[in-house]
Amino acid sequence: MRAYPGRPGCPNVGFSYSLNTATLVPGSHTITVTATDSDSPADTGSTSVTVTVTAAVIPSVHIDMPAPE
Repeated sequence: MRAYPGRPGCPNVGFSYSLNTATLVPGSHTITVTATDSDSPADTGSTSVTVTVTAAVIPSVHIDMPAPE
């Protein structure tokens, strides 16, 4: 992703990521992203975000049949 295409010397500034929450257990999860540049001295920065995964609703079918009299 080119979030800041006008930034000199940084054609690939920015990021994107798709998180598949199907592999996470229900509840809150903190995801931290840390970026480090490649010059000397290296600069780093990080940010965190909390996501809440809810339990998937499993479809169910109930078939009722009246009892014979």
